[in-house]
Formats: sequence, C-alpha cells, structure tokens
Amino acid sequence: MPQDPPVAVEAVVVATPDEPEDRDSWTEVRESWVGEPPPEPDVQVVVPASSVEAISSKKSAPPPPLPTSAGAGDGDDTESARICERLMETALEALAGSDYEAALMAASTVLRAQPANLDAVQCAEMAGRELVRRYVTRLGARTSVPHVVPGRSPSPLDPFSLLLLSQVDGRCTVEQLVESANLPLITGLKALSELYLHGFVRLELAIAESGASGT
Repeated sequence: MPQDPPVAVEAVVVATPDEPEDRDSWTEVRESWVGEPPPEPDVQVVVPASSVEAISSKKSAPPPPLPTSAGAGDGDDTESARICERLMETALEALAGSDYEAALMAASTVLRAQPANLDAVQCAEMAGRELVRRYVTRLGARTSVPHVVPGRSPSPLDPFSLLLLSQVDGRCTVEQLVESANLPLITGLKALSELYLHGFVRLELAIAESGASGT
C-alpha cells in the first residue's frame, strides 16, 4: 500500500543561558530566514475516490420536481388582472365622457372576472341608471303604448328588437312589454327605443298619462 511522503520538519535549537556555546548556531539559523517566512510544509491531503464520486453525484443530480399546484395559474391570474385594470380605465373614461353604453359594457366585462370589484359595480350602476333615464326619456314614459308601423321590413333588426316587435299589440305599455319578454330592463328599453328611432313603432301615452298632462 503506498504511503504518504514524510513531512520534513526543521528543528530549531534555542540556546539557553546554560548553553552559551550554541548561541552562534542559533543566530545563524535565525538569520537564514529573517525577512522571508519559512516555507510551508508540503503536506498532501488524500481524499478517497469514493468520496469524490459521492460529492460529484450530489452536485449534478437534478432538483426534485415542483408540486403540480405550485405556480399553477399565477401567470393567467396576473394577465387577467392587467386586462381588468385596463378595462376599468376604459369604463371610467367612458363614464366621464357620458358614453354610458361603453362604460356599462366594460364594467360588466370586469365583473364577470372580478365580481367583487367595487369600482366596476359602482360604474355599472351609474351607467345603468343613466341609460334607463335616457331610454325612458326617448320613449316618453314607461307607460307609453307602442304601436306597430305597417310596411316596414324587420330584417335589419337584432334578436331583442325582433322579439319585442312581435309582442307589440297596441295595448301593452313599454314596461309591460319588457316584462313579458323576460328581458333585463336596460336591454328591453334599449330595443324599444331603437324600434322607435328607426320608425318601426309609434308611441302613444297611456290614458292616465294623457289625463295627467292635460292633453
């Protein structure tokens, strides 16, 4: 079995008062390395090959896989939050510019992704109130009675307008038509106001409304 080479160690003899004859030899040894430290002993550390292989294998081994749920959906959630933030900016700008339809559409889109978004809730409510007031003002009143204007082709109408136009009988009020069609109030009022603006229906005030207005 090979053995490690021996380590050379220099012995320094320190003279004592009892040994004056060795003083000259001590001085000679000291002056031989003054200004330059003695060389480090040549000691070689031998590491077993098995230990080296074990350390190398640990460093090169891949890390354990992350759990399936770790980080899942984080990127999607972040992107969704950014989109909702931009939509809210659009909704608030539209609300400030009195574009209530655009404001309601943008806020409603945000609420589908973030139902607890307070800004979106308030924006949708404000835009919805203004739209209802606009449509009712255009129709005269919720108690106005629509009548079909004959001779108009309904082909360019959207499904909501077609549904309401099919139920106009000259007796039901605006409010009654929206309720019977089972439509949201804003959707029904918008459809009827579009029918009126494009000449598909004419409006008459109810008897109670006529009497109250003195006409």
